This record gives sequence, structure tokens and C-alpha cells, in this order.
Amino acid sequence: MTTDPAPLPKQYWYQMTSMDLRSMALFRVALALALACTLVALMGATPLWFSDGGLMPRTDSIGLGGLAAHNLTLVTGKAWLLNLMLLTGLLAALTLLIGYRTRFSLTVATLVLLSFVTRQPLVSLPHEIGLAGLALWSLCLPLGLRWSLDATLGTTQASAVSDTRRGGLIGLGWSLQWLVLAGAALMSPLKGEAATLALAGALALVLGVLARMMIATVSSWRWLTPALTLLGAVLILVTQPAPTSLIVVAALAVMPWLPGALWTNLGRRHAKRPPVQIFYDGDCRFCHQSCRVLKDMLILPPGSRLGPAQDNPRAFALMKAQDSWVVIDDQGRASLHWLAGVTLVRHSAWLAPLGPVLALAPLRAAGDLLYRQVVRHRGLLASVFDALPPASKPTSMAALALTALTLMVAQGVSAVTQTPRLTGSPPGLAFSGFVTPAVPSINVQGEGQWVAAVERVPGQYRDALRGDQALDYRLTPTSGAYSGRRWQHYLAAAGEGERGLDLRRLATRLCSTGTRPARAVNLEWIVPADTGTTRTQRQRVFRYRCVDGVAQAQRQRLDSVPTDLQRDE
Repeated sequence: MTTDPAPLPKQYWYQMTSMDLRSMALFRVALALALACTLVALMGATPLWFSDGGLMPRTDSIGLGGLAAHNLTLVTGKAWLLNLMLLTGLLAALTLLIGYRTRFSLTVATLVLLSFVTRQPLVSLPHEIGLAGLALWSLCLPLGLRWSLDATLGTTQASAVSDTRRGGLIGLGWSLQWLVLAGAALMSPLKGEAATLALAGALALVLGVLARMMIATVSSWRWLTPALTLLGAVLILVTQPAPTSLIVVAALAVMPWLPGALWTNLGRRHAKRPPVQIFYDGDCRFCHQSCRVLKDMLILPPGSRLGPAQDNPRAFALMKAQDSWVVIDDQGRASLHWLAGVTLVRHSAWLAPLGPVLALAPLRAAGDLLYRQVVRHRGLLASVFDALPPASKPTSMAALALTALTLMVAQGVSAVTQTPRLTGSPPGLAFSGFVTPAVPSINVQGEGQWVAAVERVPGQYRDALRGDQALDYRLTPTSGAYSGRRWQHYLAAAGEGERGLDLRRLATRLCSTGTRPARAVNLEWIVPADTGTTRTQRQRVFRYRCVDGVAQAQRQRLDSVPTDLQRDE
């Protein structure tokens, strides 16, 4: 009897495309936290960058075309309504965190973030673009099949489903992201040490994908895949240089490739912990569901049991006497009210360190008060939870494969039609060809700088972009209130003359801010006059008079006379 060689390619395919459901559950939690933090940060940026009263109103976005001109945020220019939209996305991110209606929650949060990222791509931060692309690709991942409300209440966690039997086009799409990033690094116009780092990063990414194909899923060497992939992404990102936040996004993207051996080892350690017994009022459906959620989400030790107190005489007597649920540990000690929850936390696989903190007297008193309120209003809470949509059922693999195929085709088209570049947000990691409109790249570390000469005292001009410092026409980055990365992108885009920017709005802001009302503002774009010296020249000058805090343009002129700032030591 001969062995059929056909299973060997099938084995390689499975090893490259499969992902552990527990790794994807961890990735879901991390992705939800990243989305929540990003949306909260955008709330603070809304008045200045996204409202009609800020520097870049809706009319500027429409002028950019692409997704910027077809965007959910264009329905309103009021800051409070835009923040309400962000709040909706934040709530979706929190429901994604606990895995309730996972794919719908991810879709809403992604749509909100994508809308804000594409609304003003000239000032969008690299990690925002990267996170939007990462969330977009995550729509084709089964993120709610482990450690989620969908898995607990929606009965989607079938015991017959293996933790690693997910892959196909979904896993192939995830591999494609890293290969596209490697290709962009190889085709980028970098020189010297940056080119060497980019080449090393591309090689590490390719080796990471190959290692995933060649190493068996049960092997301890499987750790090479996420390690090489993250190393390669970091090496490429530092050539930009990329902010730390974008490197965090790269680390998030590696999480679905965490090997099953990690969870096997953690499971063995957790199995040694003693189990607990949880008893609830069998006549209370809300109590039953709450205890089920706690048992699964806290990841209690194997052997922990859940049942109605009516089936255990001791637990039933305690429940009737104390009007409380009952948790009994392996030593036979019974806990009630808030301390019952603390006992479960102490046995949790991931929250155990919080147990002693939650048992402190002040927290215990507050917790008992909260528990009494829940018991008093459990009928109302039950009706509220019953009114919520039921937990999600598992999405068919055909639908997930179709989603992955659509994203792969769009990724391939964008890679072919757009010039490879690593400025801002790298292709592959961020799916940036799909997220951002086709506008010229912005080089934040460009050759020119803005100087804002503001006259607050007659005859005295100070540089408002650098904290009202004395005017210094050397090429130095901005500092103070205008040193944020979004400001840097805005000023760089204005220096390159990008569409969708109006310098008069910047001048009006400078007229209306400061300890004293400004009399005039001169926006000057300076560039090097000679290589290797401190000589600069004014390439563009925009002059404004401040009238009641509003900038009124004066005659513009070009002043290219070099300014020699080289001083004798």
C-alpha cells in the first residue's frame, strides 16, 4: 500500500493559514481596547480638526475627493454631533471587548474610525490609519468563538470545534498583509542604513510566513512565526521613523499568530488550581445567565461546577437565609454577596492578582451595596437584558471566505495601482491603499519649516508656532502647543501646498490666541539656502492683519533674500 503524496501540500496549507481561536480571542480584547483608546483621543481632536469651526471644515474634505468626499462624518459639522458619533463607536468597541454581537460591534467601531481617518487624511495619524486597516481585515476573523458572550449565551462554542481548525482564505489574507509590507519595504526608495534595515525587515517577514508554513502547529518552534513577523515589522517601521503607537498596532496584528502551545502550557498550569462550585437561584433566569457568563469569562479551573442552589441543601439554606448566591471553594468554605465574586476572581486564569485588592474593606462595603441593589432590581435587569438582541450565531465559513477574498482583491489592486511608499502608514499593515485617498505623501521631516511671526507688541514679532520664542529662522521642528504629530502633519501638508488646506484659518487661529491680541501675522515658509550651512531663505510669505481676532490677507510677496544666522562662537 503506497502513501498518497497529496496530503503534504494540504498540510503546508493548513499550517500556514490556521489560527488558534484562543489567540483570536486575545486579539479581540486587545483590538477593542486599542479602538476605544483611539476613539476617545479623537473626541479631543474633534473641535479643531473635524468640525466646521476648526481648521479643516467639511468643504476642505469634499475638495480632496475619494473617501474624504464620501464619508459619514460629512453629515454634520457640529463638534457635539461628531463626538456623539465617536461615542457610538466607543460603545461598539466596549461590546466587542466582551464579545457581544462580535462582528456587528466590530463593524460599527471600524466604520466610525474609518470615517474619521478618511475625513481628513492630511492630518490622520499613522496608527489611526493602521488600526482602521487592521480592524477592517479583522472582519473576516472568527473573533467571538472563545471567551465571549456570543460563545456563552449564543451557544457558539461547540465542544467538537477544535481551537485551531480555522484557516483557508482567512489565514491566507493575514499572511498576505505581511508579504505586502515586505514588498513595499523592498521597493521603497531608501538609502544607507535605512535601506539595510528595510531589507532585513522584509527578509524577516518572508521567513516568518515560510516558518508558519513549514513548522507543525503543535511544535514549540511555532513561536518563530510571530517573533520573526514582529521583528520584521519593527525593523521596517523604524526606517520611517514610525511613532511607537504604530509599532503597537504591528504588535496587535501579530497576536492572531500566537501558537496554540502557549495556551496548552497555560491550560496545564491552570488545571492544577482547585475548582469551585457556584450556586444560584434556580428560579431566576437572569441569575443563571450571569453565573454562566462569570464562569466562562473569568476562565475558572477545569472541574468548576455551576448549578441551582435548590439541588444542594447547604447552598439552598444559605441562599434563603442571606438572600445571596453561594460560591464554595475546594476547602468547603462558602462565600456570599460580594465575597462570592472575589472568590471567583481569585480562581480566575487572568484576574487572580486582583482578588486581594477586591477583598479590601472599602471595596467590599461598596461591592455589598452594589450587590444588594442588583438583587433588589434583578427583575428590572432581567427585562432589560431580555430586550437586548440575542447573542450572535456563528457566521458561515463561506461568508468569511468571501470577505477575505474581497479584501485580498482590493489589497492587490491597491498595491498595483499605487506607488509603493513607506511614508505615513505602510501598505499591508494598514491596508492604506484602501483606507486613504490617493494624495501625495507628506514628509513630516521635510526640508522646509513654517515660521509664524506674530506681532502682539507694536514692532515686536515672536514665533507663535514655537511657544512665542524669539524669531529663529534656522530649520528646527515646532515645539510647544503646536508640536503634536497631527499639527506636524498639518504644517507639512501646508508647506507642500496640498489641496484642502487654507492658511488663512491658521492665521485666524494665531490672531485669536495668546496672552495679548495679535496685530498682525506673517506666515513664512523657509527652506535651506546652502547645503551644510545654517543659511535659509524665505520661499513664501503670507501677510495678514488681525481685525477683531480675524485674519485679513494683505498683499502676498516672495522674499528670497537669504538670511545668514551663522553666529561667531
